[in-house]
Amino acid sequence: MARLLLNRFSQQTLADLCRELSRWVLATPLKQLETIGIPRVLVILTDDIALLGWAAQNVPAVAMHMAMLLGCVYLAWLSWRLLMAIAVVAAIGVVGHRLLTTRAGAMPFSRSESRPPRMSCAAAGPPEYAIT
Repeated sequence: MARLLLNRFSQQTLADLCRELSRWVLATPLKQLETIGIPRVLVILTDDIALLGWAAQNVPAVAMHMAMLLGCVYLAWLSWRLLMAIAVVAAIGVVGHRLLTTRAGAMPFSRSESRPPRMSCAAAGPPEYAIT
């Protein structure tokens, strides 16, 4: 539910931003638009707005990771031995997860099923938004 509300908020904010920027562009005299350059205006209206929306959706994740980092620092201050034990357990969990997902990715599919495409987080980048 929280993710749905966050997506709705982000989409509404992006739509409002697009509308407002479009009004500003339409109110700008043609001479000034030619000075700025049409490609620069188009980049602002397309790429920059999508990047702002992507960043807005990731603010809660950054806050959560910061809280976890502060918790680890506090745990290290309380007991470094307990922190090391938790780090070892977490490392075992990460290695186990990687082994299982690698093995699952190598499993053959039946002939009737097509293999799903592999996704890369690095190639994904910020999502494209359809503002209506």
